[in-house]
Amino acid sequence: MARLVKVAAALAIAAALTGGAAVAQPATNYVVRGQVHAANSTPLAGYTVRLMKKNMAREIALGQAITDGSGRYQIGYSSSQVDRRGGGADVIVRVFAPGGGAAALAQSKLIYNVTPAMTVNLTVNRAPAARRKKL
Repeated sequence: MARLVKVAAALAIAAALTGGAAVAQPATNYVVRGQVHAANSTPLAGYTVRLMKKNMAREIALGQAITDGSGRYQIGYSSSQVDRRGGGADVIVRVFAPGGGAAALAQSKLIYNVTPAMTVNLTVNRAPAARRKKL
């Protein structure tokens, strides 16, 4: 709440200094980061992590990343992608096999009203299914 008051005060001062002209509020950068690991705690490298905004009707992709050698990922996105009437969006984070894969191997619980910085660690309990060879 205090930050909101500071932002409002800064905008009022900027408006006064510019003769009352409208001052655009800068977009806040949001980030979700974390680590993906197997059930035995082994970090999983090369996996695709997708961040989805979820609402009643559909899901909208906010971004994706590939896990590094330590299984870590970071996805950045802007406040304009998530802000809704003064509150944050509801999101879900999913993990896919290297190369993207069609089915999620793990996912977070639905996270309500995102904050600008979040940490979401995920555990993959099953390995991606092996592809069958066509005869």
